[in-house]
Amino acid sequence: DPLQRGLAVKLITNKATDQSIIDVWCNLASRKFPNLEIQLIDGRPPINGMIFDCKTATMCVRCTSDNELTPNLWSDNTEFVKVMVGYFENLWFKANQKNQKIRFDQ
Repeated sequence: DPLQRGLAVKLITNKATDQSIIDVWCNLASRKFPNLEIQLIDGRPPINGMIFDCKTATMCVRCTSDNELTPNLWSDNTEFVKVMVGYFENLWFKANQKNQKIRFDQ
């Protein structure tokens, strides 16, 4: 479990996320994982992805109305990973500017 190993885990999701999922995150945070940070954004991000240790990344582009399976790109190409890191940091910064961080210490 990355949280138990002390790895930084950052998650960006939209405000319309199912409350039961948010409850799971709050449960994790209540177990004293200061390395878990979550930012909310107003709409669904156009690109879903994950970045692993800034070495590999995945990207999935999908329409909200698309019920078909969508291809997912995974790569360890350093330039692709840089693009995904930049995209993530941009979303994170915008959410932070709007003060949309989920606060677990309340």
